[in-house]
Amino acid sequence: MMRRWGWACVLGLMLAGCKEDKAPEAPDAGPVETGPAALTEKEPNDRPDQALDITRNSTVSAELTAQPNKADEDWYRLAPGAPRIADVTVSGLPGGDITLEVYDRDRNRLVGINSEGEGKPERFPNLYVENERFIRVVPTRKGVGGAYTLEVRMRAPEDGEEREPNDRAVDAVSLTLGQTVTAFLGHAGDEDWYRIELPDPTQPSAPEGAGPGGSAEDPATAPFGDSPSQGTPSPGDGTAPQGMGGTLPGAGGTGAPWGRTTRWAAALPVNRARPALALSTDRATLARGRT
Repeated sequence: MMRRWGWACVLGLMLAGCKEDKAPEAPDAGPVETGPAALTEKEPNDRPDQALDITRNSTVSAELTAQPNKADEDWYRLAPGAPRIADVTVSGLPGGDITLEVYDRDRNRLVGINSEGEGKPERFPNLYVENERFIRVVPTRKGVGGAYTLEVRMRAPEDGEEREPNDRAVDAVSLTLGQTVTAFLGHAGDEDWYRIELPDPTQPSAPEGAGPGGSAEDPATAPFGDSPSQGTPSPGDGTAPQGMGGTLPGAGGTGAPWGRTTRWAAALPVNRARPALALSTDRATLARGRT
């Protein structure tokens, strides 16, 4: 009897040692992303609330239906879990022209891209997505349709990089003196707006709590118009678009009388078939370069 108990104790110790020597199992990290997600458009998706969600790199197979009485439209919702720069490309329609539009979370149209012409793709290479953006794909006229592919590639934003869309004065990127920005004119109708404030030693400092006419509001920092139809003034006319304080580059004068000069710089392609532009700043001037 004692010998049986002895063998049982030995076996128990051996089993315990085996359990201790066994390596712990690694926790399940979930599915590994091996490439873009392959998605298929699901109709109906003619409204933002029917949009197909895109949360990471994806390739979407889709089709616009040719309808004689109206143009078909497809909606997509870009919703990454963190801020991303999205490169969005839609292939061309055989025998038709396609438009790529971007809307904010409140369904306000931010930009429309139709640069390449019939049968050719459209691309937005650097769309900044912080929370969500909506994409609308639509032919330029009724009765046109066909299969197309929507490609979305996302990456983390880099420091000192512009955040598109910034095609309007209301969306101007604020720059500090001496700051360098990496930017890109991505399509023929692209415009990049920047707002730069320079110290003006010729003007006195503002009395505390007072602005022009006794108001505490500073015209250089007051809200400016947000109409998408804001135009760009002719070079050298010395005025800013309606609702904007300050002056345009090279126009002279000051738009902020209390010790600051506000400068507005708009970068836009001159040759719309090959968008490119160099924009430089120094302590005294803002120069717009054209290529």
